[in-house]
Formats: sequence, C-alpha cells, structure tokens
Amino acid sequence: MVSIIKFKDYLIVESAEEAESLIKRKIDQIEQKLKLLFQTDKIKSGEIQKFGQSKEEPSSSFFDDLNLESLEKSQFSKTYKSIKLIFSDDEYRYDTIFTIKLEDAMPKEGEEFNPENLKECQVEFKRYSLMEGSELMGDTEKTIQIDDINETLFEELLLEIEKDYPKESGEEFSIETE
Repeated sequence: MVSIIKFKDYLIVESAEEAESLIKRKIDQIEQKLKLLFQTDKIKSGEIQKFGQSKEEPSSSFFDDLNLESLEKSQFSKTYKSIKLIFSDDEYRYDTIFTIKLEDAMPKEGEEFNPENLKECQVEFKRYSLMEGSELMGDTEKTIQIDDINETLFEELLLEIEKDYPKESGEEFSIETE
C-alpha cells in the first residue's frame, strides 16, 4: 500500500533531513577547528614550532600548558548535535560543549533551506578544580559564531569565569609563633 503525503509535509521532512545533515557537517567543522587548536608541535625548517606560531609571533600563553583529555561528538539526539572538549592544566579541568539545535538549522516558515544561514552555535564552558574533588569553579554559556572558534574565544571564556569566580590562591597569610 502506498501512502500519499501532502507536498507541504514532504518539504518539511526533506528540510529536516537537510538540516540534520548540515548540523553533522558543522559539528565536523567544529571538531577540526578544535583538533587544530590542540595540534602537537611541528618541525618546520629544522625548528620546532607550536601550532599557529610563526617566528615573529610570541607563543600563545593559553594553550602552552594545557592537556587535551578528550574530544567526543554526541549525535544520538534528533533535536541537537554537540561536541564536548575536555582539557586541563595543573589546577583545573575545563569542559566545553558546543551545541547546534535542529531548529536553528531549519528554514523559517516561507523561506527555502539555505545552509549559509547556520553560522552560530551555543557554547557552555565550565571549570572544575582538580584539587578539591572536581568542584565546579565557574561556568558560562553563550551563543557564538562558528567561525570564531579559536584561541581568543577560549581566552575570553576563561576571563568571564575568572571575573565571576576568581582563582583562589591556596596560600594564606599566617604568622608562626612559638
């Protein structure tokens, strides 16, 4: 038995499939950007260079002492796709989740599907203390341009967290008396 659906319903289903495919491509694009940020040192002309560093540029202070722990895509949800980045330094673990919702990729009513319309994603950035049993030490969430995923973005996210949740210096002033 053949089922007949209205053309309008067909277009909605077709747009949803195109939007889902677009989101997967955008998540792959974000994954490549993140991998490049944590790319290991390269040897160029006999010299070891940090990724993104030319001879004239000073080394990026943000990524110098960070360790990439994991980079995982989650594509099980039909309503959104995300990628989670976990990295750490000596004191903190940082969790960053980039999310693209299906509704953001769907065309508005009366518009045609255009892959160029999807330029933004949501980012959630959290900092956990490694010293205090993974206690949350700050978080921030905002909408960003996918093209703006770079070192500067991470520096800005960290500054936002440090403004609201300053790092605690473990050293307290004390006077020893006998």
